[in-house]
Order: sequence, then structure tokens, then C-alpha cells
Amino acid sequence: MQPLGGGTGTSMSFALTWKQGWILYSSSDQNNPCTFLHDPRTLARIELPDFARQPLPRVFQCALSDKPTNAGCVVVILHPDEPCFWYCRVGVMQEWIRHDYDVGSQQCDIQGLVWEKRVIVNLTSCKGKFYFPITGVGHAVIEFNPRGPVTRIIKTVR
Repeated sequence: MQPLGGGTGTSMSFALTWKQGWILYSSSDQNNPCTFLHDPRTLARIELPDFARQPLPRVFQCALSDKPTNAGCVVVILHPDEPCFWYCRVGVMQEWIRHDYDVGSQQCDIQGLVWEKRVIVNLTSCKGKFYFPITGVGHAVIEFNPRGPVTRIIKTVR
């Protein structure tokens, strides 16, 4: 039996997408890079652009805008420690696009002397848009332009 990465000794990063049970895998092997979505129920595999130039963290969060079998499905990978994400469109884009964002800062100490940029966590999708919590009662929306690599983040607070 061959490992999912296709070779022996290949170190893989992975993220469960929670959208129909697909898992995103990415190899950190510079000689045999591969990034793909895998459905463990059907063993289906959808190839994605490789992350050969910038290996992903071992575990990261990933979200899908739609069923990955639908052409144009947007795959978003959140960086766990930096205010940026990468995205691509299944079957449309040949590379990952990095998008740096600013969704505000948060206080890191009691005195208010140390602040850091917030990073997006708990990303989920519905009807092609991505949502994440921005405050205790509000959320923000990430929208992707269907005709190009333009994104926008809309903050909404209740």
C-alpha cells in the first residue's frame, strides 16, 4: 500500500475541511511536491496547485466554498499565526494566491502595552461566501470575485 503522498518518507501537512468530509493534504517534499483534496469515503482525489515554494504548517485550517467536484470551488487555507491566507479555484487556477488581510488588533497584556494583529479562525462557508467571528457577537464575510483574484473582507457587527 502506497502512502497518500505517493512516496515513502514524505512528510505531509493536512487539514480536515468539514465540507462533505474532504481532507486537504500537502507534501513538504521538495523533490515530489503534491497538494490535493482526498475523500476518504470514496477515495476520490482532486489535484491542486503545489506548495513547493512555501511549505504549509503541519496542521492548518482549510475551507471550501462548494463541493470540490464543482469547477471553480474556492479552496482557502488559513495561516495559523499570521494575518494571511492562500486560495485557489479548483480546476481553474494553476497557483495559490496569497492574500494579506487586516481584521484589527487585539490586546496581549493587561496593561494594554502589547498588541498583535488578529488572525482569522473558525472559517466556514455558505453559498460561496466565507464567514468568521470578528467579535463576541459579530462576524465578517470574505467574498471572492468570480472573474478574478480580487477578494474583499466585510466586517459586520450586531
